[in-house]
Amino acid sequence: MQSIDKAKEIFDAARLYSEVAKFVNGRQQFLMPSQVVAALSLELYFKCLYYLENGTDFKVNDRYSHDFALLFKALTIDAKREIEAAFGRTMGARNMEDIKRLEEFGKMKIGLDFETILETWSKVFTEVRYLYEEKAHKNMVFFLEMEHAVMTRILAVKPEWK
Repeated sequence: MQSIDKAKEIFDAARLYSEVAKFVNGRQQFLMPSQVVAALSLELYFKCLYYLENGTDFKVNDRYSHDFALLFKALTIDAKREIEAAFGRTMGARNMEDIKRLEEFGKMKIGLDFETILETWSKVFTEVRYLYEEKAHKNMVFFLEMEHAVMTRILAVKPEWK
């Protein structure tokens, strides 16, 4: 029973970080910090799911890791399929006008596939969190879509957490 309790605590923490990220995201001066908090939220959602499946924390070489793209690969095949399918449905229904404007403004192409977005978000916490360091630009979009996808799987396993 302890593993379910810890998983729920991880889930609740992920939700709190998500709410904070959404609250401050609309303010220009908080854009980067909100993205870091959003990435931490995603990391915790993935860790929650991993904990539900395995009853233990996710570690790489006996160390905790922020790399939730690697964590995603450690999930069950069913979990991965469900998350990718939910992401695909959400992206398919999304109006992409804002993305087109962002691409035109930044003269860049934003990847729309699940793997690219997962990899990008997985690196935000470790590569972007220190605002005073010089960083490579990251296209930090589709947080809500990624959050929805992993939440779909978590709530399929634990519907009472809605």
